[in-house]
Amino acid sequence: MPQLPFTTPSFDIRHDQPHLPAPGLPPPELDDAAADVVGTLFDDTINERLLCGDGTFDLTGLVQALSAIGYAGPWGVEIISTAHRARPLLEAMRVAHESAERVIAAAVCESVAR
Repeated sequence: MPQLPFTTPSFDIRHDQPHLPAPGLPPPELDDAAADVVGTLFDDTINERLLCGDGTFDLTGLVQALSAIGYAGPWGVEIISTAHRARPLLEAMRVAHESAERVIAAAVCESVAR
């Protein structure tokens, strides 16, 4: 895979994977959603997901909970939405990366402050 300008050891591009960590399984994936489902749950899931931190999911809590039970691996980002698909590829990758980075940083900062 070619090196992208913002690819790091903790951020890479992967195909869809299971969403919770377990030995031998790929990393958990982060995305967000609004409080209200648009259309069917399936339609909402494939067309309306939001950037990490832009919705109602407690992603900071999720990162903290998984870290607390020993998960220290990479995180995936899965923003499946009509709006995100409309972005140019590099912009879509950049904003997804930045949104996940903010959530993970907030989780680490809150954990350290405790």
